Amino acid sequence: MPNVTYETINAYKMMQQEESRKAQEAIKNLTISNNKYIQKAAEQYQHHLSEFLRSNYSRSMESIVTNVTNSINKFHNIFELFDAYYRNVQKQFEDFKTRAFEDVSKIRESILALISIGWYPDIEDFGYSMLRDLKDDIDNNGIAEIDAAFVEYYQGITGKIEEKLAAQFPGRAHIIKEAFKAHKEGNYIISIPLIMTQIDGIAFDTFKTTFFEKSRGKQIPKVSEYITDEVGDFSLILLLPFQTEQPIIFGRKERGEDFNHLNRHQVLHGESTDYHTEVNSCRVISLIYYISQAVEIVKGR
Repeated sequence: MPNVTYETINAYKMMQQEESRKAQEAIKNLTISNNKYIQKAAEQYQHHLSEFLRSNYSRSMESIVTNVTNSINKFHNIFELFDAYYRNVQKQFEDFKTRAFEDVSKIRESILALISIGWYPDIEDFGYSMLRDLKDDIDNNGIAEIDAAFVEYYQGITGKIEEKLAAQFPGRAHIIKEAFKAHKEGNYIISIPLIMTQIDGIAFDTFKTTFFEKSRGKQIPKVSEYITDEVGDFSLILLLPFQTEQPIIFGRKERGEDFNHLNRHQVLHGESTDYHTEVNSCRVISLIYYISQAVEIVKGR
């Protein structure tokens, strides 16, 4: 910016010198009478005219140059302010990216920690901060307290979930109604396996494979093969239950002798006879509700 100011002033000075030269040349070329009085008067007129032009032109040009310089300096100050503002915004953006990266990493850890104890997030209503802090809550409060909190939460929205599922999957509404009726009546022996069948059915309707079917050679749901990065980076994080190992789909080898989680194979194949608890029924409700939300993400709503 200083170079622009300097060049502008120089240009005006050169203009001033050229115009002054032309004025002086015009005065000198005036035809003057040989009469000495007229000649003297003419010379005085030439002198006064020259002085007038020089003085007034100089003042005018100085005023113009001053105004232009001030304007340029003001613009220079404005540019400096914009530059400072831009640097500040850029810094804030870099800080935001750093925090966002850290938050997304924490959300990923939280979802993985949650599904490892058999729960699935309500990705519509939990909110960014809750998703981010879930792992800390699990670590700090313990599984029993988390179970109690999630049972209370999902029991509170059971009616809402039933309505959403029935509207979203009308062909299954009559089965969903019976499953939720059994849950509300505390008949968890019925509600849990019945909801599990609808989880498989909903996944099959959308992906042509069930949620509990595993990818060949892997311990993750086969539906992961239908998840592409077209859904967006953050959505991929929310779809982690489609892309990771989890107790509910573990096979015999993965379960081990001390395995004590809710497991679809054990329930539907009669291996488990003590699965029918309120917490497990709320767990499968959290899963079917999560599946319904995930389907909307994959389909782009």
